[in-house]
Amino acid sequence: MMFDRIRQAVVKRPFRPFTLHLNDGHSAVVDHPELIILPPDTEDAVVVYEVPGGVRIIDLSAVTEISMGIVRRNGKAKPKRKQA
Repeated sequence: MMFDRIRQAVVKRPFRPFTLHLNDGHSAVVDHPELIILPPDTEDAVVVYEVPGGVRIIDLSAVTEISMGIVRRNGKAKPKRKQA
């Protein structure tokens, strides 16, 4: 079920960044659809490329929540871009 929710968030257009919250208190931000891999042969894990950083393989049993929008480390939401 969590895999389907993540897939829906990835394919939704226009794409909206989202955050995967994990049961250990960490989170993974997906701010572009090309930064997450949904493996075709399993629904137990996803791969997230973090900028800056590296690659994180996330076991979906550890995901507690998906929130739309990016939350910065200081706890404040990332400001929306102003349209010109």
